[in-house]
Amino acid sequence: MAYAESWALVYMLMQDEFRDRFFDYVKSYRNIDNYRAAHAVEKAEPETLLEAQLKMNLNTLESQWDSFITQL
Repeated sequence: MAYAESWALVYMLMQDEFRDRFFDYVKSYRNIDNYRAAHAVEKAEPETLLEAQLKMNLNTLESQWDSFITQL
């Protein structure tokens, strides 16, 4: 069940509405140009980074995800 839920969340985040911001989130982990930025990403909570990149809080994301999975 957890795998299916994770897949559905990533699938939603790959849709046009979220794609660019989700890619920015992924890039923040792998496309680091300097030590300070790398250290900040390493120390930050993943949820905080995701909220910042998506420009929405997790409650809003969860609500949108719930709506999305009922339409699958």
